[in-house]
Amino acid sequence: MTELPNYADLPPAPRGGRSAWGLFGAEDNLGLVNLMTPDRIAAAARLVRRGQVFCLDMPIGSISPALATFRGPPRHQVLHEPGTAGFDDVYDNFYPQAASQWDSLAHIGYAPDQMYNGATEQEVLADTFGVEVFPADTSRLAYPFGFLHNMLIGQFGMALGELWWLSDLASDCAADGVYEMFMVSAPMNAPGGIGSPANAVAIK
Repeated sequence: MTELPNYADLPPAPRGGRSAWGLFGAEDNLGLVNLMTPDRIAAAARLVRRGQVFCLDMPIGSISPALATFRGPPRHQVLHEPGTAGFDDVYDNFYPQAASQWDSLAHIGYAPDQMYNGATEQEVLADTFGVEVFPADTSRLAYPFGFLHNMLIGQFGMALGELWWLSDLASDCAADGVYEMFMVSAPMNAPGGIGSPANAVAIK
């Protein structure tokens, strides 16, 4: 499938909203990433005209205090053996979701034990505010739309990019009137990961 149905054409979800489970098959665990076809990637690469590169990542540790209070700031330590030419670094208390990031489909479910496409918490073995109104409305009356992660990740299989640095890119777009670009992001190769730093750049 390369085109999406209208939201109104999706079947109702049991606790509100609509469901895209099964849209890419009963065993799918990629969700909307399935739409990144080779043809679409090649078409996006043709948007590069000036070779201008914009980093979309906020610096690690730049959100302080953390949006989620149980996450503290990362601690960075530089390691060096005196008399040697090498340096190394270590990050402690590093939460991939504490700065520019991707949320995987295992990050938030539609409901408890109901992850994207019917996956269970046991299968996943497994939060974030960048695309939300903050603080989110997690009351029963607002469910499932008070905290959009439940629908976007849990029902639609949409990996969410959040807390990105867009100021420089927005200024450039306003200056040249070009609002399309080639966006590249290489999340960590972390099997079973719940989230990843974005490692994102936009190229115009």
